[in-house]
Amino acid sequence: MSTESLSNLYTVEHLRAQKAVAMALGKKEYRAAANRFVSMLLNNGLLQTLTFFEAKDQLIHRHVADYLQEWLCQREGRIRLPDELRNHICSLNLADYRAATVETLAYATWLKRFADAKFKASKKAVMGESQKTEKQQITAPGQV
Repeated sequence: MSTESLSNLYTVEHLRAQKAVAMALGKKEYRAAANRFVSMLLNNGLLQTLTFFEAKDQLIHRHVADYLQEWLCQREGRIRLPDELRNHICSLNLADYRAATVETLAYATWLKRFADAKFKASKKAVMGESQKTEKQQITAPGQV
């Protein structure tokens, strides 16, 4: 692999990470949905997984689907709306469909990582606050 190819690969990975860190939420439900998206993508394919997440009534599933669609639309350049993306994916040949799936998997993996990290960080922050409150209650003056 040439240096230019490695540089381009690093740049795309960097862009995926930048976008995912901005989009990932530190909520338990979001973390579960991001994990589920990756496993469903591997088992069911791109179009089926995106459609499933779009059809879910839960807002958190819509967020995951929207972020992934936004990323794919950005990567494709000329596609602006989710309906256009779905139609575009349906019209792809096998090699391009696989490439779109690999791209989605790469971005979804970053989204999953950052959702997990943000969830753990928010959990630690909540635990830290509760420990501070406990210590303050124990050491409060005038308490018996």
